[in-house]
Amino acid sequence: MRIAFLQDIWDEIQGTLILAEILERQGHDVRFFLQERGWWRKLVAFAPEMAAIHCTSLNVGWVLAVSSRLKELPAPPLVVLGGAHPTFAPEIVEHPAVDAVCRGEGELGFPELVNRCRAGELPTDVPNFRVKAGGVVHDNPLGPLVRDLDSHPIPRRSLYMDYPFLGNSPTKRVITGRGCPFSCTFCANRKYRELYRGLGPYVRRRSVGHVMEELQYLARAWNTRVFDFSDDIFTLDKKWFAEFVDTYSRDLRLPYFVISHARHMDEEVVEGLAASGCFCVLFGVESGSPRVREEIMKKNLDEEDIVRCAALLRKHGIQYKTQNVLGMPTETLEEAFETVRVNRRIKPWYPCASIAQPYPGTRLLDMSRDMGLLTGDPVGRSFYGSSVIAHPDARALANLQRLFYAAVRWPGAEPLIRRLIRLPPNRAFDLFHQFTFGWHVKKRNRYGFTHSLRMYLKYLGQFD
Repeated sequence: MRIAFLQDIWDEIQGTLILAEILERQGHDVRFFLQERGWWRKLVAFAPEMAAIHCTSLNVGWVLAVSSRLKELPAPPLVVLGGAHPTFAPEIVEHPAVDAVCRGEGELGFPELVNRCRAGELPTDVPNFRVKAGGVVHDNPLGPLVRDLDSHPIPRRSLYMDYPFLGNSPTKRVITGRGCPFSCTFCANRKYRELYRGLGPYVRRRSVGHVMEELQYLARAWNTRVFDFSDDIFTLDKKWFAEFVDTYSRDLRLPYFVISHARHMDEEVVEGLAASGCFCVLFGVESGSPRVREEIMKKNLDEEDIVRCAALLRKHGIQYKTQNVLGMPTETLEEAFETVRVNRRIKPWYPCASIAQPYPGTRLLDMSRDMGLLTGDPVGRSFYGSSVIAHPDARALANLQRLFYAAVRWPGAEPLIRRLIRLPPNRAFDLFHQFTFGWHVKKRNRYGFTHSLRMYLKYLGQFD
């Protein structure tokens, strides 16, 4: 079959890469189509028999608009959605332009769906899929999780060759495992675990050998100079991590950055990161208020854990970035400034803040609804935009999110910032946030000026 994978973000989507590799090896004609000037003409010329679209709660509007447009073609393809939003809001299959949605992981079910479609039928009984046929929606149970992640092929990424912005990027994203054991209310991991209860271990890891095979391929074939390990918690398994450090230090040792958790960082781990070439770690502060962090976010993290983690990273010369969330239910403006205070105390390389959005699949959505705080539909809203959680200080919190970098880095400016955040939201605050965010990404990914400018123009829509 001719299968088109469509995406509106200019980034590597790991699940899409694996699915495309599996289907190519099975003999299907697979192409990637990223939204850009002239992309629709190329898509129509390809005449796909199936369009697979990555769907998040952020890009639902774009997904449904593109799906509707596809159905207007003389030979409309089957439209299949996958990603977090169809997993937790599978009723999207009822939209007239959508034929099927995948819930959860698709590496087993999606190839089966495609191969049976090639044989001339739209199967209605494939595990993990909700399929609409003849106006009737067929809901199927989830199949087991893939226990052995090494069974997934290493994607060659050749389908990105038509997009030099991604193909020529010095940084490549890699995921070494799946799953997170924590239950933060603003994240969907708890709901994922509930969804897959009894169907296999949720937290899994590829072998070090399998990961190294991919890294060496990327370094050799794509001239990769920096690796972005996007696991939820890279240092979760200390035994695995020790083996990785030993192998990576010996066989590759290119610069890399990771995401971790302050409670999973100790002297031994940080020494291993530094010795093997890690130059940046992202970890969550989330909130400086103990009440918000523990009672509302369920973060299970003390301030002293945060301070200790930052001190260890600083001691071993590793830069660190913090993730913070403003606008949680019942959070006050003064509690938001507690988050500023904690970040000032630990002095991160880049303090990043987002606005709480109660997306489907999060306990935050249930909490906001139960407390009567929802003011609208979070679907389609960015976590860099305005929240649908009611707050008496909603405008000030949104402005503080835009000016968070300044509030942390320039303590003397706090009186001015407290006055500025009372102003109506405006383009100047948005541009300040976009510039500081983009400058950090440029430095972290080792981008040149031209690549950085193109990155800014392509990612601009994420802030709207």
